[in-house]
Amino acid sequence: MSLPSWGKHDATVHLEDHHVRSLASLLTIVHVHSNSIGTDWDLILWTLEYLSVLSVSSPLLTDEAYHSALAISAIYQRLALFTTCLSSEALISFSEALSDIVEQVMRNRDSVSDSDALRAIPVGPEGPARVKDEKEGIGGKLVNMGVKAIYRNGDSEKANVVPVTERSRAAFQDEYRKSFVERMKASSHGVRINTIGRPPFSLMLVCDIAFANAFRGQDFSESIGSHLSRVAASAPLAGPFAMDILALLITERLECAESGKTKLTSSPGKIVFEKPMLSQLLAVEPVRSETSAQLDVSHADAIAPICTTLKSTVRPDIAESSLEVLNMIIQRLGHQLQSNVWNEILLSLSSLSGSVGEARSGNDWSTCSLAAFRCLKMIFDDFLDELPSDVKSHHNRSAVLDCCGAF
Repeated sequence: MSLPSWGKHDATVHLEDHHVRSLASLLTIVHVHSNSIGTDWDLILWTLEYLSVLSVSSPLLTDEAYHSALAISAIYQRLALFTTCLSSEALISFSEALSDIVEQVMRNRDSVSDSDALRAIPVGPEGPARVKDEKEGIGGKLVNMGVKAIYRNGDSEKANVVPVTERSRAAFQDEYRKSFVERMKASSHGVRINTIGRPPFSLMLVCDIAFANAFRGQDFSESIGSHLSRVAASAPLAGPFAMDILALLITERLECAESGKTKLTSSPGKIVFEKPMLSQLLAVEPVRSETSAQLDVSHADAIAPICTTLKSTVRPDIAESSLEVLNMIIQRLGHQLQSNVWNEILLSLSSLSGSVGEARSGNDWSTCSLAAFRCLKMIFDDFLDELPSDVKSHHNRSAVLDCCGAF
């Protein structure tokens, strides 16, 4: 009932008033009963994924429904922070459903060579429509305009009328995607956002919930690391980007362990409105305190997701991408790593030597084995002083000997 079509991304279909009303009801249920949704997150997230490419300015919408659609579009930028209000169990269900969607979307999509990652504004006979409002963002003046039109009784009916030719030409996700792309391009860690063309909503969201929930424990960190590894394994187009995001998450957590604080959102959230109006759906505010800003994160916990991927993946290309991540982390933060991290790193590299079972001894793993050996060589050339004394014992030297034996 919330969408005019189901099962594919079709930006040519148009919303009608009853679709917008159904979407408002669905999002109200999410807002009020978020911790009781369970496995139904799959249906909700698929709805948002399909909706994300549709135009807000459907010619079939009345003015009131159009303003409602503008308010609904704002939830795309709120959803990641909204997950900070979820219980641990609800967040795991949410992230598992989202990861399944990302895998399917990335497998099915065509390769797009659009590095700008933004929809073009259609140009009609009268020129670009409301370019000024597009720059101000759907989450800015357009949403405010919609909220005023719906909820302020003092506004006249005439003021609420927006001619179809002056309506926003953006899709529901466009403002969120623009913000996401800008944040990724501004990252100092070199996230390869352009390798995936226009990132789909679900892929952006899985990255942002990881950043927003950085305050959570090791179980969620390993879970989200596993999800990103699955995405990279199932969709080669998204592989470099997913690995870059994983590297960024690990680096942030390592830096958190040093400073006790994060650069990103690192506090649980609190729902602002118990009985929200349409413009208030999924609105949260951070719960700030002296303890919530501190993260009990060890270096071993922070780097565990990448080590787990190296030891468990059955795909050499994912192992190679993970090794790139590990190399970057070691080069950037090697002199700051705690001593107990090095043993885990060496065991992970040893698993790529080619001597651990037949599954990793074929020709397709040879490049990965060589890269693992180079990483080990870098560690002992540049970071020998950082290694704990027991690394030099007979047991831990086997990591080096395993890789040497593979050649």
